[in-house]
Amino acid sequence: MTEPAKEPAKQWFQVRKAAEIEKRQIEWLWKGYVPRGKLTLVTGDPQAGKSTLLCELVASLTTGRPLPGETEPREPENCWIMSSEDDADTIIVWRLENQGADLTRVYITDRRSKIDGPGIPAMIKIIRELDIKLVIVDTLTTWMGADMDMNRANEVMSWLNKLMDVAHATGATFLLVRHRRKGPANDAKLQAGLGSIGFTAAVRSELMATARMKKGELIRVVERSKGNIGKPPPKLRYEIADGPDPDANPHGIFYWRGEYHGKTVDADGEDEPTEKRVRVPKKLGAARQFLRDVLADGPKPVTELLKLAAELRITERTLRRAKDGIAESVQRSDGTWEWRLVDAGPSDEEMLICR
Repeated sequence: MTEPAKEPAKQWFQVRKAAEIEKRQIEWLWKGYVPRGKLTLVTGDPQAGKSTLLCELVASLTTGRPLPGETEPREPENCWIMSSEDDADTIIVWRLENQGADLTRVYITDRRSKIDGPGIPAMIKIIRELDIKLVIVDTLTTWMGADMDMNRANEVMSWLNKLMDVAHATGATFLLVRHRRKGPANDAKLQAGLGSIGFTAAVRSELMATARMKKGELIRVVERSKGNIGKPPPKLRYEIADGPDPDANPHGIFYWRGEYHGKTVDADGEDEPTEKRVRVPKKLGAARQFLRDVLADGPKPVTELLKLAAELRITERTLRRAKDGIAESVQRSDGTWEWRLVDAGPSDEEMLICR
């Protein structure tokens, strides 16, 4: 009697020899700001006009006109706007028309559904059938589902990994929009967005849209606040002005106003802070908040923490300094070390104000 054939062992990990991998250049949807086929965060103040900024980006892509920093026209591309805050008929289409978008190349979903489970293959199907090149998810936390905690790094990373799979399967670029949390004027940019630090750690690029008052004028600026691909591009100033008939069309018209070389702070920031705060060096403060965020859902191996910190340009020396009073080292049964949170108290931006 012959023995039944054994099933081949499941291959859990893909292993490739580096010498056999063909190198590729980074492709850009918007050079220096948005890498093509990847996830990019767009974090911003309520007054910054994030959605109008994105409508200008969609208008440029659908009509083929150059974006700032570009000189040559591009091939027009199809875009998909997934908005949980703005209705298509009363807001989104008006903004797109104001920016001169080709509406035949824009697809809109303004009724929220959970992006998870069956939603993932549904997204892949739509992107392929409609030849979508850019997907805007606005705002991202409302599409995660009520059962997901945006402050837990492991849940955030798991959800973002699903979107990465969609991007890899289709070649589409994702812009994920989120609000900026409240904080002082010297708030560290890498910690500025609502939710876990895992959002920033997972993406290849993050754009920060800020709004501040300077000598009575509202200054709006977009910049790349996080990216490990090449030299950071210039900060860009923009304006959202009234159209010819603001009563009939109150949605404003977006204008680029060139490079900006000043400082950027939060929307409530004045030219100078009105109160003196206890200050912690920015890099150390960012590292402390990073540890609180990442360790909030349980201990992590030191090797994993160092890797995540390096993604955010936090050095090992700074991370180990930040550990004092916040985390402790614990040796695991296999001899490796992990850090465990011991102080989840107020972050540096919540420290008492010295008068």
